[in-house]
Amino acid sequence: MTANVSVFVTSSKSESFIKSDLFKQIPPEWRQKSALNEDSLLCDLVQSQSFLFELYAVWKNSQQDYIGFSYNNLYLSFTERKSDTDLRIPRINNNICRSYKWRQKDMPSVIQRGGVFIPNLYPLNKVSMSAHEDNVSSFYEKRIGNTDNIANIISIIKEEYTDLYINALNVCYGDLILPGLFFLLEKDIFDDYCTFLFDVLKKIKNKSPNHTAENYDYNFLSLVLSTIYFNSLSADKEAKKLVNLPLVCVDPRNLSINAKDIIKTVIKRENDIIKEKKKDIKYGDKINIVMSFDDIYAPHAISVINSILAHTQNCDDIDLYIIHGNALSFEKRKEMQAYYDKKLNLIFKEINNDFADQLPPTGNHLTQSAYYRLFVQEILPRGVDRIIYLDTDLVVCDDIVDLWNIDLQGHVMGGVEDCQGKELRNRLSDQKNENIYVNSGVLILDLVLAEKRYGQLSYYFAEVFYKHQNRIGYHDQDILNIAFEGDIYNIPLRWNIPGLSYFFQPRLPKDIIDHPDYETLPEMQQSAFNDPAIIHFIGRRKPWKQNCLTPVKELYWHYRAKHTDVKISIVQRICRVNYFLLVCNGVACLFLGKQFYVIPLRSYVKSFKKALFFQKK
Repeated sequence: MTANVSVFVTSSKSESFIKSDLFKQIPPEWRQKSALNEDSLLCDLVQSQSFLFELYAVWKNSQQDYIGFSYNNLYLSFTERKSDTDLRIPRINNNICRSYKWRQKDMPSVIQRGGVFIPNLYPLNKVSMSAHEDNVSSFYEKRIGNTDNIANIISIIKEEYTDLYINALNVCYGDLILPGLFFLLEKDIFDDYCTFLFDVLKKIKNKSPNHTAENYDYNFLSLVLSTIYFNSLSADKEAKKLVNLPLVCVDPRNLSINAKDIIKTVIKRENDIIKEKKKDIKYGDKINIVMSFDDIYAPHAISVINSILAHTQNCDDIDLYIIHGNALSFEKRKEMQAYYDKKLNLIFKEINNDFADQLPPTGNHLTQSAYYRLFVQEILPRGVDRIIYLDTDLVVCDDIVDLWNIDLQGHVMGGVEDCQGKELRNRLSDQKNENIYVNSGVLILDLVLAEKRYGQLSYYFAEVFYKHQNRIGYHDQDILNIAFEGDIYNIPLRWNIPGLSYFFQPRLPKDIIDHPDYETLPEMQQSAFNDPAIIHFIGRRKPWKQNCLTPVKELYWHYRAKHTDVKISIVQRICRVNYFLLVCNGVACLFLGKQFYVIPLRSYVKSFKKALFFQKK
């Protein structure tokens, strides 16, 4: 007899992605029936819009032999390929369903492998914005403000679920956790699991009956309890076999963006600029731009400078300061000085600061020069009262004068809120607040006001670093956001658009736990993405690397090629035109038109070697 299997998905926004007879929306009447329950826990779950309310509705109404649950556009891969890893994909189609066994016809072979299918456990800092030293208990304390609920979990389990007590201690004071409630369970295990989960949550609620839903964070508590429960199953030799599976995230963003049109618009602005007059400068008589790089990043800095010059008539009003160390050679400085001699005022300033050398490494795609923006006050000449700081992995797509003329409205610094701003801010702060966390790739800094409020900035930044070094993970960006917390002006999004936004990244986001949902872009954001003033290629997928598929990387190559002395190698030419193939963690992602294919390279290579071996024999 064929088993009846269904995976219930929670969000109506997932409907357009579901092309499989395996996935089912939760019927509205199930939700309505559960909503009529006057239980205080369920009232809290409804009020907080928790996915647990929908899980409860599935528990009380579903009758399938195997019951799955999924939310937030994340799904389990049911394949047996050892090469499969967590992945992010743009859509669900027939090819994807076939590849990940998301069809009813695949279920007999899937359920033969076990009765419990769940994701892998992850360290907290891999699926949230927790600090490296956090355990589950300390992370929850920072998140909510107390650990009473974690202590209550341990107490309740010790008294009523004694066989789970050691697992409870191990989970609550460890750093491993399930990234979410994504599972496929046999009916009897599903019933037992939900009985345990909602019973403990209800008892936690009863211990503090006057608390509101905000005092609990039921979603995170459910992950803690689920980790405890499933850990016990993996240790029980008599239990149904537990299978850990990779997660697949379906990118739900409905971006109405045509990258080719954007590229044409940006390049057309170059021709329009020729017909325009010079613009008035609001602050001082010069536009002071600061960059820092070494010999390795010099070709990319050239692309930035060329993009600035291509979009303004105020070139002779620009003073471009290059702050550098020994890693920027004299030969490279001389070469750039000669090339830009009559285009703008290029000024090199060498830094010699012991504090900069003592700061920790900046990561694989950054250099020590990333810290140099922290020392602009002491290295720039007196009279430079205001600056724009620019990273070297961006292109300017509009007139830099318009950025310079932005009124900071009494704030010391201006920047664009980071695409993970909320989570990054919460990681750095003990208290929840509405202060923004900005990306440091594009900044406006009022040096006069900063000195008046904070004194000598290099000393101040040093104090910030040493007081908060256990939390600092994003290096100079974290230091700046902590230093000027509450004193940062949020400039329009179009002045720092993440390049990766024009193309999804084929990997799971790090902050699964901290993201309540992946929303469709609001109209204002949509407008900014269609009319970028600066495109910033954040992360490791730089436009000059082969793993970057975002089509707007063409702008980087367009402005880099304007420097007649820059030679582009054959490999770089291939990189420039590659928009369809990406290799990531042993998996090839192939994009042909609107079709998306996942090719597990490791298994194909293994099969090829095996065939070759037998052929030789």
